[in-house]
Amino acid sequence: LYRPAELAVARGLAVARRLRVPAFSSGGAGQVAARNLAVARVETEWIAWLDDDDWWSDAHHLARAAAALEGGAEYWFAGGIFVEEGRAPVAFAPRVDAQTLEHDNGILVSALCYRRALHDKLGRFDETLPVYWDWDWSLRVARSGARLAQDMRLSAAITRHGGNVTGAGQEDFRRRDLDRFA
Repeated sequence: LYRPAELAVARGLAVARRLRVPAFSSGGAGQVAARNLAVARVETEWIAWLDDDDWWSDAHHLARAAAALEGGAEYWFAGGIFVEEGRAPVAFAPRVDAQTLEHDNGILVSALCYRRALHDKLGRFDETLPVYWDWDWSLRVARSGARLAQDMRLSAAITRHGGNVTGAGQEDFRRRDLDRFA
């Protein structure tokens, strides 16, 4: 289940970067602890998250992220679609900036790529927030004055099902976490 892999990031026909992808377990401590463990162990310049039930629906997603980060952005994100069995996909790409983040989380984790150095400056994800850890992180990033860059294209497909926090039946869990977050 936790085997190292290799990831090749290609531009055009040439491989621009070939990366070894380590694998490690957080021992069942939850997704936020697992992400913190990954951040602590990787030595990459950039971080991009892709949850196990999501996918990048745009073949150029990482190339666009790399271009934005190489161009000076520190926190790049795209739009996405919510996919749920038996329902039509729903587009999600609200305009997001530091001000709108104060009221709503319009950033999808699986459509996000950012500079690893932000963790050196701002710390770890808050493990007491199992649902809204990402909103807390985005707020800290925006409040720090980091350069945000948004791509309105729908680059990530986010799966909704009963087993994840965005799925039906998880409203009470999300509400309790939101109450702690507020």
